[in-house]
Amino acid sequence: MHQQRLWLGCVLRGVHTRRAPRMPFFSCNRVDPNALARVVAEAYRPSATDPRSALAGPDEVARVAGRVPAGYVEQRRRTPVQWLRVYRQLSKSRLTFLVVLSGMMGYSLCPAAYAAATALPSVVRLLALAGGITLCSTAANTLNQIVEAPYDAQMARTRARPLPRRAIAPAHAFSLATCSAAGGVAVLGALTNPLTAALGALNVALYAFVYTPMKRHSIANTWVGAVVGALPPLMGWASCTGTLMQPTDAAGWILAGILFAWQFPHFNALAHAMGNEYTRWRSCRCVAWRCR
Repeated sequence: MHQQRLWLGCVLRGVHTRRAPRMPFFSCNRVDPNALARVVAEAYRPSATDPRSALAGPDEVARVAGRVPAGYVEQRRRTPVQWLRVYRQLSKSRLTFLVVLSGMMGYSLCPAAYAAATALPSVVRLLALAGGITLCSTAANTLNQIVEAPYDAQMARTRARPLPRRAIAPAHAFSLATCSAAGGVAVLGALTNPLTAALGALNVALYAFVYTPMKRHSIANTWVGAVVGALPPLMGWASCTGTLMQPTDAAGWILAGILFAWQFPHFNALAHAMGNEYTRWRSCRCVAWRCR
């Protein structure tokens, strides 16, 4: 935990600098506690002989770029299209699309949406809902990948993500997450209502600061993750009505309950397919059924 705080401090101090801090080395392999640290240290160590770790001068003479890893040096030569591709991967675009779809489903099933279906403000509210959820989901997924980067580097399913392969510096990713979270909550608060904005902020906080750290400590993380998955339909419903406490809001809660219940078979199927890697690199508590 002390290493995590020190690393986060380095991230915040280095947001506007060229140097990017190294990721902290955590270990979750009980058989060989130092195995993960050795692999991650090797993955993040710059090489003086690797041309990707050097900066080319005017005379094409390579100058070694200090302790800045190769991928971080290459960031300065990316095109806007390449940056958009990295941001899309950080946001987990397909997952974000499903989250936005579930939020819009909650909006479309609310009777109040049909009462004002021909009014321009209802269209603006729907677009604002989609944009705000997109930004909040981008922030949550990016923060999740910042915390999970040392572990993602060890799993075949996640090792190609931007942070494990050093396509973006942690400070850059943290800046993206912060701006996305602030923008998403602001859009929801200004163009829908404060309740929807509060639910969006709650969802980012639950996913990034409760669900993600709990993965390696308690199987209760699945229940927290289920709450995160159930909130977008409630956000869609709340953006229409501005409340969730009226008798007519029961349908919104039922819709959220369906999404909540769906999270468990979804995770169990994933744990069954990736169980060996989860138990090796993450934690036995995350897939406790494999440790019995």
